[in-house]
Amino acid sequence: MDKYIKELISSNDTVIIPKFGALLVTVSGKGIIMFNEHLKFNDGLLVGHVAKAEGIDKDDAQKKVDEYAYKIMGDLDTGEPYSIEGLGAFFKDGKGEIQFNQYRDGAPSQTPIAHADTAEEKAGADKKAAEEKEKAEADKKAAEEKEKLDAEKETKAEAGKKAAEEKEKLDAEKKAKAEADKKAAEEKAKADKKAEKEKKAADKLEKEKQKQAEKARKKAEANKAASKDTDITTEEDPEPDVPDLSKEAALAKEIAASATKQADTQKEAKTDIPKNTLKSKDAATPEVLNETKEEISKNSEANNDKQKKDKKDTKTAVIPPVESTSAASKGIKPMDHVAPQAENVELPPASVEKQPKKKKKR
Repeated sequence: MDKYIKELISSNDTVIIPKFGALLVTVSGKGIIMFNEHLKFNDGLLVGHVAKAEGIDKDDAQKKVDEYAYKIMGDLDTGEPYSIEGLGAFFKDGKGEIQFNQYRDGAPSQTPIAHADTAEEKAGADKKAAEEKEKAEADKKAAEEKEKLDAEKETKAEAGKKAAEEKEKLDAEKKAKAEADKKAAEEKAKADKKAEKEKKAADKLEKEKQKQAEKARKKAEANKAASKDTDITTEEDPEPDVPDLSKEAALAKEIAASATKQADTQKEAKTDIPKNTLKSKDAATPEVLNETKEEISKNSEANNDKQKKDKKDTKTAVIPPVESTSAASKGIKPMDHVAPQAENVELPPASVEKQPKKKKKR
């Protein structure tokens, strides 16, 4: 780094070491060098020269220059001078201010080089120092302004970046919300479709239930009506369509009267006990009882003989039709009278008059 400073001081009146100070050539042609600790800003001269000489970028060169300045200040803080070979040395005086001792003809010396005592040279040196100071202040202000602008620009860039990120975030949220709304709408449509399908199925099932209920109701009403018709008194069935023959009717009446007379005769026979067979209670001796039993037995035998005779003498008239019956196959014709001993003769179905149905009560 010392080499780069000597190279620059040989061709420039001012060489600034950023964050440390500047070396100034005060008298042109005589090579008198002074140190100004107020010029510390980075004018880019030393950094650019280092970057070009070493083939590195300015950021890396800036780091090297900063390390060089910290090295000089570190040595001075320990009370040791920092020497640049062939140029001079930095040291601190009794007031703690940094001074530069220029070497005479390149030789080391602890005494400063004698400067010109003329008023003109001194005035020129002061003027140049003032100009350098003014320039340094202007450059510093410009650097501060530039740094401020850069900071504002960076802040603005950060704000723009943040705004872009916010916008991107909002767009993402908006997109996510749109997707969610779309999905919700699809789910709702699907649910509505399912609900409608279920409703149709439920309506169909309800209609089927109503249909079955109506069918069951009608069936119950029909069963109830049939049960009611069974319980209600019915009219007797009409008699079969039999030819109205006066002779047959008269014969039927005669047969019925004969049957009634025979039944009455049987009834009388069972109850016809001689009145004189039973005596008073006081005469109920064994002999009397025996005589009574014999008399009752004789009367019963007589009644039985009479019934057999009446039954033998009774004949049954045949009522048509007779065709297609077993009676017809035996030669029996309508209006024939059949004796009781012909018990196996089959009378025609029409000979039995249909009795009217009895009325039922609930």
